[in-house]
Amino acid sequence: MPPYSPSTSPAVSAATPVIVWNAETPTPGTNAAASSQSVLLWRQNYGNYRFSVDLQFSGFPGVFEVDVMVSNQDVLGTYSTLTGGVINTVDATNNTAHFDANANQGRFCKLMLRTRTNGVSVTGIVYQ
Repeated sequence: MPPYSPSTSPAVSAATPVIVWNAETPTPGTNAAASSQSVLLWRQNYGNYRFSVDLQFSGFPGVFEVDVMVSNQDVLGTYSTLTGGVINTVDATNNTAHFDANANQGRFCKLMLRTRTNGVSVTGIVYQ
């Protein structure tokens, strides 16, 4: 997927998870190059936008941080990190991580790679 670009957000649903990074090595930081493609979430359960994120690194990422971010507008500066949405540990055997957002109010979701010490690629998938 390309890095973050507003107004190109594919919709994610129970039947259609979206790959937001596909074996990519985004440049860590806080700008669009560090961000994944955003996805449009579908409202469920009395106004919540529930979703999950899976990450798989091609090898051990070293010290890293991926923030799970949401916004009601698909505009780069309006996204904020969900409470508990900082992913910085992986399963040591498979180099994978999982996050569940159970009571989110944002309409859009994206991932941001803040730091990564090893030059490994990452695949990120958003499920709903």
